[in-house]
Amino acid sequence: MTINRRIGAICVGAIVFEVVAFFSAQSFWLHRTAVQVSAPPEEPVVQIGTISTNGWEFTLTNILDFGRPDVKHFEFNARTRTAFVSFAYKDDGISQHDLDTGKLLRTFHMGKGFIPYNYAVSPDGHFLIAERISTEGLSSLDTRIIEVQSGRIIRDLGDIGCWTSWPNAVRFGSDGKSVWLPVTTYQNYNGGAAFMLDGTPLNASKSDFPAPETNNLLEVPFSKSNYTNYGLFYTKPSGITNRITKDSWWGNYAINKDRRLVLVATWHDDIILWDAETMNQIVRQRITNHHNGAGHVAYDEAKDRFLIADPSYQGVRYLRALMITKRPSG
Repeated sequence: MTINRRIGAICVGAIVFEVVAFFSAQSFWLHRTAVQVSAPPEEPVVQIGTISTNGWEFTLTNILDFGRPDVKHFEFNARTRTAFVSFAYKDDGISQHDLDTGKLLRTFHMGKGFIPYNYAVSPDGHFLIAERISTEGLSSLDTRIIEVQSGRIIRDLGDIGCWTSWPNAVRFGSDGKSVWLPVTTYQNYNGGAAFMLDGTPLNASKSDFPAPETNNLLEVPFSKSNYTNYGLFYTKPSGITNRITKDSWWGNYAINKDRRLVLVATWHDDIILWDAETMNQIVRQRITNHHNGAGHVAYDEAKDRFLIADPSYQGVRYLRALMITKRPSG
């Protein structure tokens, strides 16, 4: 086995180990402390329609037909108003859709025998950094920098090690021409790797790149040392902090432009709409018929709406938008 394949195998093995370890630890510590994070009672599902409560009214609508459910990864680029989507079950491409026209613009294929693993889009929407993984044994990973407009591969970075596209993990430079990836390798397990977007390596670290805006939201993971005070938290400008929920679906939350409303997808099948002014939950609503995560969430500031993409093969094939249609008076 070559060094590259060993790195790939170790990388995939590490991912599997982390997932198994997380859920094993969660099961052990929740049972030990008699704390259970259970799904809420089954309630009617609203896939599209109106959600009304306590003077608030929200409308959930279909805005884009993907042609299939099971969205694996979803990113919305506000500058170009396009969505980048990949699907599960050995689909080999990342598709780009225009949110205003509903058109499929292009598909970035990963090549024969490969599927998308992780990817990130530059803030200006001009570059796609894509990690692909082999479908044969899952032991080969490599990263490419792709020019979005032409689909041309600017640079094949090869096997630079595993990196993750968890929200806020990938950092782009303030100049819009560089990127830092949280790469895991033998030589640089925690340091990451930085590149110009033409593929030129940079001698830079994570601290040289601006941290993404958190909007006063902080997700604290469950761990062996923290099995009670975890979840998604919001801090008001005054410094007061409240927990929104324990069971947010990692990274899938957003706050609207007037900083009043937070939408959170949970691990189950519902979303939470939370009032950042009163620090109270407005409503918890089922929007799917499955229990695989309520959806990938993004915020479209230009139209003041939340975007939700369904992650399950049992789900809906549409990108949905949730908008505020009425607020409490006074």
